[in-house]
Parts: sequence; C-alpha cells; structure tokens
Amino acid sequence: MSMRFSTKNLQLFYKTMLFVYKLYIIRFILVHISHYIFIETFNLLY
Repeated sequence: MSMRFSTKNLQLFYKTMLFVYKLYIIRFILVHISHYIFIETFNLLY
C-alpha cells in the first residue's frame, strides 16, 4: 500500500518537475530571443 503510494507520488513529482523544467526552458529562450531582438533593433536605430 505505502509502496504503491510512494511510487505514485514519485511519478507525480517527476511530471511536475518536467513541466516546470520545460516552462523554465521556454521562458529562458523567450527572454534571450527578445533580448537579442531588442539589441539588434537598438543597433539599427543608433
């Protein structure tokens, strides 16, 4: 009983961590792309 419960918790934890990890990667990429675009437009303007 407790073993099954712990494995279920582990699976849930694993899925949550994967989800958070993907969110962080997406945010990281978006921030870098927007930062790069901002710098490029800034260089073009000045």
